[in-house]
Amino acid sequence: MRAVTYGALSLLLVLLVAGSAGGAGSAAGVAATKAPPAPVGAASPVASPTALAATTAPVATSPAASAVAAATSPPSATPAATILASATPPTEWALDLYKEAGMRYQYPDINACTAAAAQISLNFISYDAGNLRWSPTVSYATMEEILKYERANMTMPQWGNGSDPHGTRNALNYYGWGSKQAGVYQDASFATFGEAATAIVSSIARTRKPAIIFTWWGQHSQVVTGYKVRGGNPATSADFTIEGMYLTDPLLGYTYVEYGGTSHHIIAIKPDTYVSLADLEQGRDAVRFGAYEQNDSTGRDPIDGNRGKDEWYKKWVVVLAAA
Repeated sequence: MRAVTYGALSLLLVLLVAGSAGGAGSAAGVAATKAPPAPVGAASPVASPTALAATTAPVATSPAASAVAAATSPPSATPAATILASATPPTEWALDLYKEAGMRYQYPDINACTAAAAQISLNFISYDAGNLRWSPTVSYATMEEILKYERANMTMPQWGNGSDPHGTRNALNYYGWGSKQAGVYQDASFATFGEAATAIVSSIARTRKPAIIFTWWGQHSQVVTGYKVRGGNPATSADFTIEGMYLTDPLLGYTYVEYGGTSHHIIAIKPDTYVSLADLEQGRDAVRFGAYEQNDSTGRDPIDGNRGKDEWYKKWVVVLAAA
């Protein structure tokens, strides 16, 4: 997989026009122009899954009004209490694992979006008291170490830049639980956006671990840290309707991505941005989770036995927690 479909010359031109380097690219790299922000401050609190059931207070009536109502109501009328109960909206469930102190931009490495996404995810799990061997860090050296490990354990040829979903999965399991075969994280692909979205929410709700999605036609990676849904508790039920998700991008600034003969100017979102389900499926490039269009992961993965070019192409690809 190449994170960016344009060649080295066009990337150089982008960098010259932008005036500085940075940003994103899961397997090749894209240019960003902002300098990194000041060091992050204290972490914001973690949201726990919360039921938000609506209630309706009874309405007081005078004795005379009650008498009139009793005299004029037909015997078969539905009691008011039953009407109010049936109008109660579905329960809303929300969870967001984002912690500001765990945020790591890929800047200044244009090829390190997958490594930054893995580092961010492990930080958030650790802050949430997850059972793993990782200690939170936003060190640039650590991000580069993760990228090196991904590239040594991926199924994309070494001449490419960045990493692919196999390398990302392996790095999460290795740095978080001591072995790339730990099985805590897995790569998964889905034939439709809806199937992928449901799997992401279910995984986060059950495991309290972020998911990493491959966006921009497979050229970039972003972290999903939470969700809002209506209906059943997604940790235990499949009967829920997704309202939106919380999305964090390791890109800092903006970039240009070539796809389909068109240059797409993409401005990075702020960390922990809430994105509606409609925008996640069909919104602007910066937040849209579309099908994976890369086919250069040609090696056979020793863990799942698959070739990325066969299991991911034109599907919705995510690395999510299985446990």
